[in-house]
Amino acid sequence: MSRNCVIVTDSREYSSNPTILNLIHDLNKPDTQVFIISPPQVFETHNSKVEKIYFPLGSHLFSLWSFKKHLVHLFHEIFNSLSFLNIYWNFKKNFNACRNDFKKTVYILKKSLSLMIKKRLIFRPHFLVSDEAGLSLSRSFTLFSLFPKITYLSFELTFEDECHNEFDKWHRFHSSGLMRFVSQYLIQDETRRKLLVNENGYLRNCNFHLVPVSSRVVNFVRKAPKSKPSAIFSGSLTKCMGIEYIINHLDSSKNSISVELHTHRPDLIDAELKNLINKLNDTDTIIHLKPFENITDYYSYLSQFHCAFCLYYGNTEWGLWMGKNIEYIGLSSGKFSTFMMLGIPAIVRNKEPFSSLIKKYEFGVAIETPNEISSAIIYINQNFNYLSKNAKDLYTNILAPPNLSVLNN
Repeated sequence: MSRNCVIVTDSREYSSNPTILNLIHDLNKPDTQVFIISPPQVFETHNSKVEKIYFPLGSHLFSLWSFKKHLVHLFHEIFNSLSFLNIYWNFKKNFNACRNDFKKTVYILKKSLSLMIKKRLIFRPHFLVSDEAGLSLSRSFTLFSLFPKITYLSFELTFEDECHNEFDKWHRFHSSGLMRFVSQYLIQDETRRKLLVNENGYLRNCNFHLVPVSSRVVNFVRKAPKSKPSAIFSGSLTKCMGIEYIINHLDSSKNSISVELHTHRPDLIDAELKNLINKLNDTDTIIHLKPFENITDYYSYLSQFHCAFCLYYGNTEWGLWMGKNIEYIGLSSGKFSTFMMLGIPAIVRNKEPFSSLIKKYEFGVAIETPNEISSAIIYINQNFNYLSKNAKDLYTNILAPPNLSVLNN
C-alpha cells in the first residue's frame, strides 16, 4: 500500500533544487498524492503533479522555545530587579510575550491538525523533510499522524561548534534529538554522510541513500562555443562562491579570456561586492542579473562556454551554513552536476570529493589557490574535447539521479 507523500521545506526557492523536483516527479503515481509544504516562493512555478500548501506559521517547537525563554526571563526579573517599577515593566513585557507564544503554539497545532484531517494524511503519511528546519516544521504534523514514515533530505549541514547564538544552539540540539524518528536519509556523497554521522553519532546504523543534487538530461539547442577561451560563473554572487577571488585573480591574461557572470538573485549581492562588480563595467566582462524562464534556454546559454567556476569557500562569519557545510559542499552542488551533464569542464577547489573524482575522471582542473584561475581556463580551452567527454562520463556514471520512488517503499 502506497503512502501519500508530504515534502516539508522552509526554502523559498525549492524549484531550483533538482532533487526535490526529481522527487515530485518520481513519487507521483496513480495511487499516491504528493504535497509540498513551504513558505511562499520567490519564483512561482506550475506543477500539476504536486499540491502546494503554504504554511507560513513556522514550527510550534520554536514558539514553545520562545515561551520557555520568556518565562525564565519573567521570573529572573522578579527576583533580581532592584525597583518595583522595573519589576512591573519587565513582568508585563515578558508576560505578554509568554501569552503570545502560548497562543501561537496552540494556533499552529490547531491549523496543523486541521490540515492533516482535510488532506487525509492521518494514517501512514510519508514526510520527506528538507534539513533541520523541515524536520522541526514537520513535527507539528507528525504529532497527529499514525505510523508516519520520515525521510530526511540533507542539503545543509549544521555543526555544533559553528552555532554561536542561543537559538542556533537550541535548534542544533533539538533537531539532533528529532532525528531519532527518521527512517532513512538522503545525502549526496560519502564525505557529507560522514560529517552528518559525526554530528549525530547514533545515526550509524540508519539507512542512507547517496544521491547527488543533479538534474536529469533534457533536450536543448547547443550554442556554438565562443571563439576565445571562455568561462562562466553562474550562481549566487556571494563571497562563499569565490566571486571575489575570480574577479581579483583574472590576471594579465584576462584580455585573452572571455568571462561572464550570471545570477538570478541580484538581491543577494552585498554592498562590498556591488562595488567590486561595478568596476567590471569598464571591462568586456558581461554580467547577467536576470533568471532564465525556461531551463532549456539556460542550458543553451551555458553550453557556449569552455569551462565553469565551481569554487566554494567556507567562513562561519558569513552565516550558520557558510562554514564546513560550504567548504565540503561536494556533490550537494547542483551547478557542478549541471556543468558535468552539459559537458562543461569545471574549475573546482582541490577538496574532497572533487580531489578523488578528478583523479578518476579528469573533468576539469582542481586548483589549490586562486592564482591558478587564469592558467586553468587556458588549459581547459586547449584540452576541451577530452575534458568535456570526461565530464559527461562523470555525470553518466556517478551524478545522474536514480529513480527516487524507492524512497516510498
